[in-house]
Amino acid sequence: MKDNVEKRNGAVAVLELVGFENAWRKETAEIILAVLGKVHDRVMKAYKKPPPQKKWPETDEPETMVVGEQVYVAIPSEHPASLLVMSVVLYDLLYAFFESKIMFSGAVSYGPFFLGDGRLYGPTVDDAARWKGYADWMGVISTPRTNYVIDRLSTKPVEMNFIPVSYYLKYAIPCRDGSIRRMNCLNWPVWLQASFKKTPEKGAKSIARQWMEGIFAAQEHFGMEMFTRFENTLAFIDHAMD
Repeated sequence: MKDNVEKRNGAVAVLELVGFENAWRKETAEIILAVLGKVHDRVMKAYKKPPPQKKWPETDEPETMVVGEQVYVAIPSEHPASLLVMSVVLYDLLYAFFESKIMFSGAVSYGPFFLGDGRLYGPTVDDAARWKGYADWMGVISTPRTNYVIDRLSTKPVEMNFIPVSYYLKYAIPCRDGSIRRMNCLNWPVWLQASFKKTPEKGAKSIARQWMEGIFAAQEHFGMEMFTRFENTLAFIDHAMD
């Protein structure tokens, strides 16, 4: 192994941008490249400003890599609770992409990986990459093994703008093979709702759902496959708000 390649443990996320093609048709190359070019800055901003009342595990600064329509984020740490730090980082990325009408699906994993030569690779990266497109929706799931790692963490909700927010949510996830799998997934709808500083009202559409409906409506014409993914996403938003 080369001296400048280092083996680490930590949380890894692999995201696949959805709606990437539509964004290229609607915007100039400069705008899209600017969005992708700010991935590392957004990650670092979120990493340095976690919820103040939460004591985070010891971690090193995140590493990021963008390859085409895929985004890789790694947070080196010997503590599986680095997955909680990852959830905050991913929410901020999600918000940035949603602002540009770009959505993503993805997966998080925890374990060993390699860093060096401007690359991020190894078994944990492969694990997250394998499952990034498994769910039939917009969102981020845990990989099968990482599902149990998250189950073992103390995941007491934090308060964001006076709204209690849990990092991950156990949900019956609709999968692209037609199955339903109960797994941990990023609780981004409540994070999004909390960013608007408004508690969802009983029986009314949440702001998170209204915002996503607007994003879906702004897409180019799409078929039933994408319609199903959008509907599954809205159903998850409604569930998270209950």
